[in-house]
Amino acid sequence: MRLYISADIEGIVGVVTRDHTSPEGFEYDRARDWMTDTVVAACEAAQEAGATGIVISDSHGNGESLKIDKLPESVQLVRSWPRPLTMMQGIEVGEFAGALLIGYHAGGSNPSGVLAHTLSGGSFQEVRVNGQVLNEAGLNAAIAGHYGVPVIYASGDDVATAEIRDILGDIETTTVKWAYGTRSARTLMPAAAHAAVRAGGEAVDRPHRRGQAVPAEGPPRTRGPLPRPPEGRAPGLSALHHPGRHLHHPLRGGGCHRHVEIPDVPARLKRHGNDSAQRARPCGRARLRS
Repeated sequence: MRLYISADIEGIVGVVTRDHTSPEGFEYDRARDWMTDTVVAACEAAQEAGATGIVISDSHGNGESLKIDKLPESVQLVRSWPRPLTMMQGIEVGEFAGALLIGYHAGGSNPSGVLAHTLSGGSFQEVRVNGQVLNEAGLNAAIAGHYGVPVIYASGDDVATAEIRDILGDIETTTVKWAYGTRSARTLMPAAAHAAVRAGGEAVDRPHRRGQAVPAEGPPRTRGPLPRPPEGRAPGLSALHHPGRHLHHPLRGGGCHRHVEIPDVPARLKRHGNDSAQRARPCGRARLRS
């Protein structure tokens, strides 16, 4: 059994401000340790559950946030940018029994979450697929589903885990901090959070949890092959991660897209058969990330 891990930093224990998310921050190196140790805990859980192969995507910032020398020697790591599948690069190689989203955060339309944004807070206020507001977990679940891989686990703050379960269904999640706002939270200590992620990751192997991870009609999918121009790059995905490269949309102000609509993707992100698009938050409530 092979498992896939996509790791971000905003949903990691202790992370609450930009001091933790960019190299200029005074606690950035500590946050890299917390992130790496959380991923190691997820790897240990995956191996305990029987995983014989693990591919990890370093999905934050410059794509070089995880400390490679602290990861298990048996894993493979996707690093740096650009890459056609952005936060899910590597999922296209071989077959995976499931995907784990580690350190994820709430979407840009949900400013009550710690460091909430979607793809790029300076470029996008909200992203919708088939009219449904999706956070990064939802968008990445659609990419995973394109390759037949269900998302079976996620970790983050309480706002993010609730949002993820609302979009993807009753998957196993671990909450490592409780948001007071965009830049404040009550957080577990790192060792406790790593133990909680390890326990949560082990729980995905329980039959009653695995059966709920995938909707009856299968994991969410995109329609047809993902676009790949010359040089093997997919601008519809990878362009979102790079400043100055934006999807065109008429509603734009202050250098930020108010709303981006991605059409023609089957609406298959459902919770027990109920279309979660009905619960999408209106664009007008979105707030820009500074």
